[in-house]
Amino acid sequence: MNEKKLDNSQNINEVPGTLHYRGKYRDDITVEVIEYDQYNFSRYELDSISEFKANEKVQWINIIGLNDISMLEYIGELFNIHRIDLEDILNVSQRSKIEQKEDYLFSIYKMVYLKEGIVIHEHVSILMADQILLTFQEAQGDVFDPIRKRLQTDGGQIRKLSVDYLYYSLVDCLIDQYFEICTYVQEIFSEAETLILEGDNKSMDHVYILRKELIYLKNAIVPIRDSLSRFLKSKNQFISEDVSPYFSDVLDNTLHALDAINTFREMANSLYEMQITKASNDMNKIMMTLTVFSAIFIPLSFLAGVFGMNFNVLPGITSKYSFVLFITGCFLIICIMIWFFKRKKWF
Repeated sequence: MNEKKLDNSQNINEVPGTLHYRGKYRDDITVEVIEYDQYNFSRYELDSISEFKANEKVQWINIIGLNDISMLEYIGELFNIHRIDLEDILNVSQRSKIEQKEDYLFSIYKMVYLKEGIVIHEHVSILMADQILLTFQEAQGDVFDPIRKRLQTDGGQIRKLSVDYLYYSLVDCLIDQYFEICTYVQEIFSEAETLILEGDNKSMDHVYILRKELIYLKNAIVPIRDSLSRFLKSKNQFISEDVSPYFSDVLDNTLHALDAINTFREMANSLYEMQITKASNDMNKIMMTLTVFSAIFIPLSFLAGVFGMNFNVLPGITSKYSFVLFITGCFLIICIMIWFFKRKKWF
């Protein structure tokens, strides 16, 4: 699994509105445009955002790559995006949120998905205005392909409704992907649990990574839950009455995903405690074995010390059978002590 390290050192003493990309991706900016209405659909790329022309269709502009600051500034001027919001678009450590501005609806989400067995964390910003929706991604690859396919094939009612339904579809797709990650985590947990029970201590490395991953997931989804809850309670000029109930379903899915994450966190803690208990039990068995051996040799050491003294007169020391008798006596002591320990069920 991949851990995303964030460098917030450059936040210190910066003037509000300073544009600086703090992520790790350095891809060139790509602008993908999807236009559609109930009867038409088109998808193309722009060499430059200056080539974009608004029309009466719903237009989804997907901007991939955030490291070109001058391009982002031009996009901000073209769509009248406040500089503080541009700063949040570039700040990958910004919490998820939904904010209603005067001319547009601005939101930030954490997109989490699997890519070649690695969990990818990506900062995604969505801006919705009149018939225009902009998405800002850090790098190529996302979870929105099912939406693109539905738009292209005229699947469902997405082509019949306005841009607010497209916004809902993207948010719903982001939340659904958390369930995919939860399913992946559950599979890893099942494998780790089996290995731990079989005595494979190396499997705990996976559990430690999973615990960190679950923390990242919870930190990503809790702000979404809070933002959606406030968003649904407030008066909204950007979401129509027909689409508003769909966001209640998204909130329910968010709560469901959060419950699943909390469950897996408890499972991770249980696996950790089980491993600690197993290690403690193994250590107790080792100490018990060593204690039994030590207890057996205590009387033998005593006898060896007594018969090893340099006395002139020691009963039986001059007998030719003294050594045999000594060894036989030691063997009998060992047998009696083992029988006694077994009877007491000490080992």
